[in-house]
Amino acid sequence: MTLLELIKQDLKQPPIYSTDIDFIDDIFNGGIQLGQLVTITGEQESGKTKLMEQILSNVSKGFKCLYFSLEFNKYQVASYFMMKLKKGYITQKQLNNIIIVTTDLIDPSIDNIIKTIDYHIKNDNITFIGLDSTLNLYHNTLRGEEETTDIFRQLQAVTIANNVLLFAIAQNAKQDLKDDRVSIFGSQKANHFTNIMFHLKFNRDENERQLIIAKNKQNGKYKKIDIKLNTDSLIFEIDSIIEEFRKPKIEKKTDKKVSLWEVIR
Repeated sequence: MTLLELIKQDLKQPPIYSTDIDFIDDIFNGGIQLGQLVTITGEQESGKTKLMEQILSNVSKGFKCLYFSLEFNKYQVASYFMMKLKKGYITQKQLNNIIIVTTDLIDPSIDNIIKTIDYHIKNDNITFIGLDSTLNLYHNTLRGEEETTDIFRQLQAVTIANNVLLFAIAQNAKQDLKDDRVSIFGSQKANHFTNIMFHLKFNRDENERQLIIAKNKQNGKYKKIDIKLNTDSLIFEIDSIIEEFRKPKIEKKTDKKVSLWEVIR
């Protein structure tokens, strides 16, 4: 196929998922496009899981989701969401739209994760997946570059092949946090396989948090956003967008035309 033949095809623009979080959807022109691997990084207690669950809960208002909660067992997950249900922060319909896989239900190898994703895509028409966290997929305690790259190469492949949206929580190397640099265990190769990277900074002394859009292949927008965690509802709210954020080595700003995607709500 030539490029001319390709552009003459009647290709539909990919749909997107609205996260129902204004300060995220505004940056991505309504939501995040299917077929992408999105990572959430940040130091401990920055709120990576809370942000994941906030997006997951919002999407589950209208769509079935698959959630790998590999940091907690069945009892812990059930207790947490029961609390949210009693407080009215989630509905029974939303809970019924979330297929849950906990660490005591699966051997968390990358092969088993991919097989489980494939199964639910085919049998439950899943297009949104949350993975908390990729740290559990490592079998080599040294977490080397090769294993990190392989994990994220496979996660990207399954998102592209099935046109799904996959949010994955990842960890930073300690040196990266010291250098104020965003990466997945220090692996720039693993970064290559992600489409969008969210990074949460957390100042414990001041109880201040900041969401950084550190990579954005969807439309090229980069932002730093001051956010706060509502301690009752456990959801993030905007404080302010403080500045446009550009990755290091990008000196000139370019105006990029952004397509308007069909928004799924």
